[in-house]
Formats: sequence, C-alpha cells, structure tokens
Amino acid sequence: MDESRTPSDDPIAAQPTGEHTPNATSLPDEDSEQEHLFAFLGRIQAEAERREQINWMQTAQEVSELATTQGQPFRAATLIALLQSCNEATSARLGLMDEKLIRLYLRRDSLR
Repeated sequence: MDESRTPSDDPIAAQPTGEHTPNATSLPDEDSEQEHLFAFLGRIQAEAERREQINWMQTAQEVSELATTQGQPFRAATLIALLQSCNEATSARLGLMDEKLIRLYLRRDSLR
C-alpha cells in the first residue's frame, strides 16, 4: 500500500462486507431459499388476503419483499430464475401475478 494512503483510502477495505446490511443474515442458503419460496407460493391459494396483496404486485422484487416481511425470505433473483426456467415473464400486469406464481408453484417438483 502507498505510504501516503490511509486504510480508509483503500477501495477494497472500504467495500461493505454485508455485516451491517439489514438482510445479510436473514437470507437462507440456496436450498432453504427455494423451500421458503415454494412455501410462500403454496399459501397463495389458501389465503385470499395474500392473493389480493400479490395481485397488486408487478415485480419479483415486490413479491420477495412481501415474503421477507412474512418470515419466508428469498431473493428476487431466485424467483426470477425460476420464472425464466418456466418461460414465464419476470413481471406481471396488475392483477395477474398470483396466477403466474400459482403456475410456478404447481411445477415446483420439476424445478427442484
């Protein structure tokens, strides 16, 4: 390291480690993450209130945020990857996200 630079000038040392980000420790490993995702999707048909909430959503990020607030965290990227593997668009028009997610849930065994 250059003698004139302080440790705080080091761009690598200055990068966040994830220790202080809100969800750094709340995300499960990949297998658990899929389990959380499918458990969350499985509740859509059973819970009318949840289905209504999802119908107001248009993106995987919004769905991921809702799941996290309800104790079943998964990354939006995980949902997007599953949607793409099913040849589903990664976003939905207002009122159609629930149907898209139910179709994904019904294919869960072939996606694992």
